[in-house]
Amino acid sequence: MKTDHKNLTFFTTTKELTRRQARWAKTLSQFDFKIVHCKGTENGQADALSRRPDYKLQGKTVEPAILKQQEDGSLTYNHHTLAATIELQEDPLIQRIIEATKKDKIIQEMLENSAENKHMTTNEQGLIYLRGLIYIPECMRSEIIARHHDDPMHGHMGTKKTAEAISRNYYFPNMRRKVQGYIHQCETCIQDKPTRHQPYSKMQSPETPKKPWEWITIDFVGPLPESKGYDYLMTVTDRLTKFIHLIPTTTTMTALQLASLLMGYMIVNHRMPRYITSDRDKLFTSKFWQSLTDLMGIEQRLTTTYHPQANGQTERTNQTVEQYLRHYVNYQQNDWVVYLPMAQFTYNNAIHSTTGETPFFANYGYNPTLIGEPRNKVPTAEEAADLVDTIDYLRTQLSRDIEFMNLKMAIYYDKKHGSAPDLKKGEKVYLLRRNIKTKQPSQKLDHQKIGPFVIEEKLGPVNYKLQLPRSMSKLHPVFHISLLEPAPKNAKIAENVEIDDDTEQEYEVEKILNHKRVSGKPYYLVKWKGYDTSENTWEPIENLTGCHQLVQHLGLGSHHSNPITSNNSTTYNAIANANTPNSNHVFIPKIQNPSTPSPSPSSQQEAIGVVIPSPSRQLRKEIEKSAWVKAPPVTPEKTALSTEYYPVDAHEKRALKGAYPSARKVKRSEIPFSIGTPGSILADRIPVQRQLHETLQRKLSKINGPPVTFAPGEEGLLADFASNFEFVNSYILRRGVSHIPADFIAGCDCRKICDPARCGCLEQDEESKEIIVPYQRAQDNARLLVLTPEFLKRTDIIIECSSKCTCEEQKCWNRVVQHGRTVRLEIFHTGNRGFGLRSPDWIRAGQFIDCYLGEVITKQEADVREEVATSQHGHSYLFELDFFHNDDEIYVVDGQKFGSPTRFMNHSCNPNCKLFPVTRTYGDERLYDLAFFSLHNIPPNTELTFDYNPNWEEGKKVDPNAVRCLCGEKNCRGQLWPNQRKGTK
Repeated sequence: MKTDHKNLTFFTTTKELTRRQARWAKTLSQFDFKIVHCKGTENGQADALSRRPDYKLQGKTVEPAILKQQEDGSLTYNHHTLAATIELQEDPLIQRIIEATKKDKIIQEMLENSAENKHMTTNEQGLIYLRGLIYIPECMRSEIIARHHDDPMHGHMGTKKTAEAISRNYYFPNMRRKVQGYIHQCETCIQDKPTRHQPYSKMQSPETPKKPWEWITIDFVGPLPESKGYDYLMTVTDRLTKFIHLIPTTTTMTALQLASLLMGYMIVNHRMPRYITSDRDKLFTSKFWQSLTDLMGIEQRLTTTYHPQANGQTERTNQTVEQYLRHYVNYQQNDWVVYLPMAQFTYNNAIHSTTGETPFFANYGYNPTLIGEPRNKVPTAEEAADLVDTIDYLRTQLSRDIEFMNLKMAIYYDKKHGSAPDLKKGEKVYLLRRNIKTKQPSQKLDHQKIGPFVIEEKLGPVNYKLQLPRSMSKLHPVFHISLLEPAPKNAKIAENVEIDDDTEQEYEVEKILNHKRVSGKPYYLVKWKGYDTSENTWEPIENLTGCHQLVQHLGLGSHHSNPITSNNSTTYNAIANANTPNSNHVFIPKIQNPSTPSPSPSSQQEAIGVVIPSPSRQLRKEIEKSAWVKAPPVTPEKTALSTEYYPVDAHEKRALKGAYPSARKVKRSEIPFSIGTPGSILADRIPVQRQLHETLQRKLSKINGPPVTFAPGEEGLLADFASNFEFVNSYILRRGVSHIPADFIAGCDCRKICDPARCGCLEQDEESKEIIVPYQRAQDNARLLVLTPEFLKRTDIIIECSSKCTCEEQKCWNRVVQHGRTVRLEIFHTGNRGFGLRSPDWIRAGQFIDCYLGEVITKQEADVREEVATSQHGHSYLFELDFFHNDDEIYVVDGQKFGSPTRFMNHSCNPNCKLFPVTRTYGDERLYDLAFFSLHNIPPNTELTFDYNPNWEEGKKVDPNAVRCLCGEKNCRGQLWPNQRKGTK
């Protein structure tokens, strides 16, 4: 026997055989033969017999490969094979796609033009392939998306993952956008997935009180370990003075006892409050408390459900008090009542961050003397009169300080909160479940949102009243926008949301006083244990779940004159009770005394003169006295050096008492020079902005030259700042500063027009000995004089002609700074760098912009001001006139309270302006102008900047403690100036 399979030659000599081999060996043992190996090429006859066509099985097919090999040897999907595999499975979805494809007119048009599209193919069953993917007709796309999104195999993934799963086998136009639209409408995704956007709603600041104890806030801390019979702490805070009262109470305190406490602590010691802000505790929502506040003319300001931020002041007070008690309570924590008086005293004797004063001083006008401190001397009659004035002024200033801090807090709050959607009545919303516990076993696996519910009414800008189902009737239906999420229009309204019974409070029934029927339904008059008779309510039988034995004693047809008392302390599940606004009991009309006056309406907010807080009483006096200092009238031909001496009259002499040497005692609060938000928020929140705008317009109109305006929408911040800032047109010379005598002033002897070759006011270059001519005619405007390109590169002083010169002032080309500003200026808010300056005009290279003005003071006075500014708020606006000298005798220009529009110019490491010293009296080396010129052409509405530190050494290491630079330029140095001169330009 010949075979081309060489291994068979060893078959007869193999010692170990498998069962199959053993069976063949037994069969072949009947024959005498020998197995001989031959090559395959010599065994053609046997191969022909094994390959006869008639031996092939009819209908047998070879399964095609799912992967196919490319020419480069790589493997790829055989899409046609995959499609054939899908066809063999006979999926009903595929059959529906085929049927829809036949009926789709767009697909039929595509088939007619298939010759033009190389990427479109079809199969025998009628599926359309585009680039190897099944093309889905319009009517089947939603089903395809649902299969790849809702099915447990796909798990409600996001847009990107769902679209990628679909694109593995299918294709249709705008797939990602359609997937995104489907997911945004998916109710399961909305309910179960957390929100990733910023919390809704910008900060809504409450009205600012004008009088102490006019508006108080109340909150409770507890339950606490029992201490001297108390287990709760009530905190009462005055919104104006921030003075607090810490009152120990009990869990079982009634509304009547609450009224007694407020009477003993508040009304007796202070006054009757006009407003009370609190949460929705049962004490504040009870009928007794509501009736009492109505009779006393007190307006309740209850917070919305699950939104404690509405009473944020008291919440912050509670944290401070709790922190104090942690330091001193014992291990059992049962002596906290002992420390309440000292906790209250400590809090009221500490500086409050909002007002800058201690609550004690804000309330009484003085600070208490502590043990070990020296006693204050007995005040004189004059000092007592000043104290009365101080308290009166203090009350007004406190209101302004609170408004300012509210605005400042709103800036930081709004950065982390997005704009709220404008929801309308009748729209549907989901309610965040973060504060609500349902009856599902695990809160981790519970829905993130419940609902949706219909908006019944919009209450104010951020609060909404919802139509809640009966199962949620115990909740107050008004919610803050931060707890709501818009729902799709086609979302199904939630008819039943089960709230966990463990979260429901229980109240004990003391007596059932009476019964009646309303529309055939029995109601019972209940007296609650621990509450007075004013809290009695009519309750339906289903609410009295634990009182069936008690109710059985009452016949619906009989009338009991004697009340039935609960002796077994039956509890009542408070699904509806008198202390919940959404009770299901029958409402009884309230009987009011006709003689009782109705609560007076809230008074309108008074006008605010200064919004920037000035906590120091000394500084307030200085501001009032310094208000008499006014800049002298300046005619158009006068310039910065055309000043008068200050003071010159009695009022201005008294203003010297407000000079800065006394400012060592001044405590400056933060000034809004770097508030990073549009100024329009101030106009929205301060009703007296119109008055401030008029003040600002009046001050800006006094500036000489072309108009200086403020950017639209940002006048609020600038107006508030301008209330404590004065624009001037010339230097204000303070004590110790003076011009040189007029006899020392010299001038040129040019006739009419100065000759650059012989004008005595011009200097020679030290190296070339050529006359330095600073100005030239602008190339596109012969009437405009600008600095020459060569002079812009220099750091020399510009010497202009003076009044001693014989040239004509109007015709002389060497009086550019004297002729004044030629461009319009606009002050705007930059966002992260405070105010900035720009021009609506095209500014040419070398064009004069304006001078830096302010108070000219001595170096010693400047050091005092800088020390105060650095220690308090880190801002100063001091320019040293040190071009000729750098000693203790130089003068310094301070633009802090008086200045020109250039006071708002910011720093840049790549500036477009440059500062040049300009003088007309060469002999006066200590007093000269500071003029800004443009370094190159500046397009309109480009911010004007200059280098605060032009002598910066390249490659210098940045000081981590230095003032940080915010210019944002590519070549930014990272800092403005070293720390030892922090704040000085």
